[in-house]
Amino acid sequence: MEVIKYNFKYISIFILMFMLVLFFPLTVNDLYFSRLSFSLLKSLVFGTNGYILSSYIALILVNIRLLRILFYVGTTISLFILIKNIVNKKNQSLFYMAIFLFFLTNNVILASSYVNTTQFANTFVPISFIFIIIYYLVYDKLYKLKRSVVYLLGIISTILNPIYSLTLFIALSIKVFGKQDKSLIKLYSGVILGFGISLVSVLNNGTYKIPNISFNITHNIIPKIMDINVLLVTIFSVFLVYLASKIYKHKKNLKQNMLLSIGIFVLYVLACLFSKSLILNYIIFIFYIASSFYVLLNCNNSIRFNNKIKIYYLFKVVYLLSLCFSNRVVEGDILFIIVINILIIVELVNYLLPNNYLYNTWFILACVLLLSNVYIYGSVYNKYQKMNTIIKNNLECDKNVISLQLKYETNYLYRYIPYTNEEKDNYLKYYNISYKDDYDVYFLD
Repeated sequence: MEVIKYNFKYISIFILMFMLVLFFPLTVNDLYFSRLSFSLLKSLVFGTNGYILSSYIALILVNIRLLRILFYVGTTISLFILIKNIVNKKNQSLFYMAIFLFFLTNNVILASSYVNTTQFANTFVPISFIFIIIYYLVYDKLYKLKRSVVYLLGIISTILNPIYSLTLFIALSIKVFGKQDKSLIKLYSGVILGFGISLVSVLNNGTYKIPNISFNITHNIIPKIMDINVLLVTIFSVFLVYLASKIYKHKKNLKQNMLLSIGIFVLYVLACLFSKSLILNYIIFIFYIASSFYVLLNCNNSIRFNNKIKIYYLFKVVYLLSLCFSNRVVEGDILFIIVINILIIVELVNYLLPNNYLYNTWFILACVLLLSNVYIYGSVYNKYQKMNTIIKNNLECDKNVISLQLKYETNYLYRYIPYTNEEKDNYLKYYNISYKDDYDVYFLD
């Protein structure tokens, strides 16, 4: 009976996820891949700017809708199960908690990195591979895999996205330094080869230029993290304040540092909500990362817990450093930080609360949040269809100026409207519209 209940809950999550992804429309970036063939993409492998394998994945997902839905659902559920297994395999409530926390994410993040099929292939898929590696690092289980599998895992993980490729390369360079673990060295060898292929692809593309790193940090990375991650940061900070207060009470030699950490956590949440000063936000963010790491390392004497925290923060900090070298930092690039934060929150919950604590409650909360997203994206899909009808009707009437209501320029839909000449060309060919002249899309109050 217990097995039936357990499977019923997983099936319920699968059905809700299936319904949700059913409403995800194709963006203008996705329409580009709808025009490509495998033979054409094959000639572009080293011109994909490092997105080698993810370009093939995007091509398949864009052109086969049912496969896109199943791939989305399977990959997403697998990542949540992986997060649960990294923390505690036996604690089933962690799975539903991870789903709940993920869909609390700001809609800009979801629209730019999850709903967008191309960005899903470029972002969510490499994140899943990194978490597979984190799982094997945390439990030191690489030796259980065949050497060829370990080697292949390293290669595949680094030919999906150049930023994640650089992250893996640096993080594993640190992990492998001074160690004689043959399995880890084999994984690192695969990562080196994959990183080399990714680097050649980026350089061959010819569009990469070393950015202004300080400008990237202060104007792109920190503001985006502080603007769109407030809810998760608040939840994370509440747990950290609670832990810091416990350590403050029971460990006299840490009192001053714990009190300082509590102040920094509160200050960071306030800065996320109210501060407009880039320099101030930058300084507080650095102290926040350091303080949270300090509290987590001092809240538990378990070697495994401390090892996990070190691995989480290693990837978190290295990813932030890798992001500094990106030519263009967008909202979707913050997704990895959010997923790492979810992992740490789930780790804290598992540490503070007993196994399967409020198991049914977390399941209901996850279902309610998924249902609300099904409703939201169902409405988005209907708006998208109406918007497409307006654009197509205007183009078929040879109108070169198309007026849309402001309701279509939302956080959900603004990436779906063709603006550039390339996007317009992809749009016309995807919908089989013959239109020789240029056209513009305007919004009316």
